[in-house]
Amino acid sequence: MGYFGALLEHATLKEESTAANLIAASPAFPRFGLTDVAISFVAPGNYLVLTTDFALVGLLDSRGVDVVNFNHLRDFAPQQAP
Repeated sequence: MGYFGALLEHATLKEESTAANLIAASPAFPRFGLTDVAISFVAPGNYLVLTTDFALVGLLDSRGVDVVNFNHLRDFAPQQAP
């Protein structure tokens, strides 16, 4: 079955959308683009965002989105012996 098959068995999938013209009107649009700004619109109060994009973390944090920089989690990963 694999990882994604197991995930689909237990996940509730829901698609969120925001009109592209509203996203493009955001002051953050020129710097962050359509996808990142869309995430900042739909995520507050609904989702935890996991990313490695430092600038996106700043945008999301400023908008009250629960966000984790995945690079910070790497410090907690078990270290492999050489």
